[in-house]
Amino acid sequence: MDEQQELSLAVVNNPLKATPGRPMKDGKQILQLIEQQTPIVWCGGLGVQSHDVTICLVPNGFNWQTNEDTEHYREILAVLKVHSDRLSRCSKYFETCLTDRWSRQCSTFVLETVTDTDCYTDCFCRMYALPSHKDFKDVKHSLGLLKVASQIQFPELMDSVCLYLSSKAWSDTDEVMIRLYSACLDFPRKHAEDLMLRLGMDESKEDHHKQLCDMVERCIRTALGYDGNFQSHRALIKEMLPSSGPGSTPSADSKVTRDVITIVSRVAKDMLVNFGQEYDGTTFSSIPRFADKMLAICWILETLLAAKVAEEVVQCFVHLHAFPKILAIESPPPCRQPYYESDIRAHNERYKGQLDARNAAVPLVNLVLVVYREVAAGNLLLKTPGRVALLENWYSLLGQFLSKTDFDRASKDLFSTLPFKQQMELVKSRKDSNYEDYISTDSLVKLLKKEWPTTEVMNVISPPVASS
Repeated sequence: MDEQQELSLAVVNNPLKATPGRPMKDGKQILQLIEQQTPIVWCGGLGVQSHDVTICLVPNGFNWQTNEDTEHYREILAVLKVHSDRLSRCSKYFETCLTDRWSRQCSTFVLETVTDTDCYTDCFCRMYALPSHKDFKDVKHSLGLLKVASQIQFPELMDSVCLYLSSKAWSDTDEVMIRLYSACLDFPRKHAEDLMLRLGMDESKEDHHKQLCDMVERCIRTALGYDGNFQSHRALIKEMLPSSGPGSTPSADSKVTRDVITIVSRVAKDMLVNFGQEYDGTTFSSIPRFADKMLAICWILETLLAAKVAEEVVQCFVHLHAFPKILAIESPPPCRQPYYESDIRAHNERYKGQLDARNAAVPLVNLVLVVYREVAAGNLLLKTPGRVALLENWYSLLGQFLSKTDFDRASKDLFSTLPFKQQMELVKSRKDSNYEDYISTDSLVKLLKKEWPTTEVMNVISPPVASS
């Protein structure tokens, strides 16, 4: 039988296929398959001593037929010619297969492939390479190598590939592939200590979750500042919050999203409270980086409102009196004699605090208007004290910046969401307001007719005065 025929055969008495129900038989029986051209790889080259072991690569889980004596493999993907001494030295699996316990006549083995055949060829050829050979191509190929090395128990290669993976920069796709394989049963944990450390697999789930939460919190604090790469961190936070765009699927039920919302809300509230505490009651110029902080506050409110998860932060925001006072600051007086550019610079420097506050007022007013509308529309769920605080703190100030139409419409809609008692308290407390105009005459008449106390109740409330 010539070489080409031999390689087109099914291998019988395969030690790699042995199970307790299928004991090994002595000898090697080979049956000819259908005619096919099978690639042959001579590992280590043809210029060395005779290759005394043949390894046939076959598809994993492919269809094979068996009878009492033979196994017929319908397809052979590739054939590797290897030296037994190299196999015994490098592979603990083949070291066992080639011991005296197995028939010395059996020099042909079958491997069911778990990855591309190129990875098998590379793996067995590395048995002849120097330890300095560290060309692993890329993450995808190196993971294939690692799977083969794990299958045949090649310790040196497993160590090298795992160290390569742990020390290389990953793309998002790389990390997904690595994490998927690290969860498999054949992942060589004993050889991947450094890789497991990078993947966070050396920690308990609780510790790993805590570290992830700390990382998210750092990202949020960076996003709320103007130091470093804050724009990319803002994009990350928006990506992790639920989307409210057209056709989007709400994702707030996932634990990741819920945790991110909780962390973002906590950090945002801390920033709001700290900002209020920094205000000394007289001037905003005492607050370091006042304009940056105001823009950051506007950004986080806008982001949470867009994601429809702003309730907790808005509830904190509406009760802080420092923010409405920003809008109450009057515009600085104009420069009376702007004959020289130096005069204008001096004037702007003198009133810098007021100018910063007034410039911050416009985006803040627009956001509060959005809050008014979202509450009235039922998209932002605030309890009665929060809705009352919105009107108490912002009503008269919004009127200075908004058109009368926008202002009256938004205020009236929000006012209509309050209980009658709170409406009347606002009417009494703010005589300079138009709250009375927001009360519908028809609704008030119906309310009076329906709920006016009866005569008997009135007698209980106000007993008649005894005549003298």
